[in-house]
Amino acid sequence: MTRMSGLDRSCAEMLLTAARLMENRYNERLRELGLTHASMRILAALDQLGRKTQAGLAKNLRLQPQTLGSTLTRMEGQGLVLRESDAADGRTILVSMSPRGKEAFARAAGLEAELEAEAGIGVEGLRESLTELVDTLGAQRWDTEGLPEHSATA
Repeated sequence: MTRMSGLDRSCAEMLLTAARLMENRYNERLRELGLTHASMRILAALDQLGRKTQAGLAKNLRLQPQTLGSTLTRMEGQGLVLRESDAADGRTILVSMSPRGKEAFARAAGLEAELEAEAGIGVEGLRESLTELVDTLGAQRWDTEGLPEHSATA
């Protein structure tokens, strides 16, 4: 493996670079399935949580509601998600995976393991450390009350 000798790179910079490189690889593979990293995160959350309010989904994913809304609009146009008004409260929008979204999620489910194997990294210790980092940094930014433990999906 070629290292960038002579460069003093901070841990934060290396994390950002590694994340960007992995996301680029991930998006290339997901694009073949008609998905993006953002849409895969949403499908993974819906797979785990089931039908959810749009506001609750945004909070769980630690996204601004506007950001989630624009992504859901695109995904709805692709037939990946369904949005409907809650019968009990018409102002509340409920989001669920469509049958097409479930199929796309199933096809992409093994992709993360494939990418980790290609990168040649031992991921369990790394995953635990990154989960702790995401939880710690996320708690500083977001109100995490009521969120399931390790709720950041990626």
